[in-house]
Amino acid sequence: MKEKVKIGIVGFGYIGRHHYDAIMSNKTKYSLEVIYETNILKKEKARISNKIKFFKNLNNKNIPEDLDVLVITAPTFLHTSLAETALKKVSIVIIEKPLGIVFKKAKKIINLAKKQ
Repeated sequence: MKEKVKIGIVGFGYIGRHHYDAIMSNKTKYSLEVIYETNILKKEKARISNKIKFFKNLNNKNIPEDLDVLVITAPTFLHTSLAETALKKVSIVIIEKPLGIVFKKAKKIINLAKKQ
């Protein structure tokens, strides 16, 4: 049997909750490993399992080595900086639209992703 796809979510607002629900509704294929959210109260409000790691900020030190996918649902102005950090450790990064606000920064993320 194939292992589950290990997923992380950055940002746990309205869109992040939709991703959370989708992952949790298909636990046979997916495993939510980590959530990154600056508002810790959202964890308590959502009653998230203690098996899921919860960090206030995304950085190279707290991204699990075996993470398969990272989904970025944080506010748009953070997309490019979060993606740049994520692409250093995770080969598949999904970013909610839009990719970014500044074209040059968005293009940089596209080029980094192509190198994966």
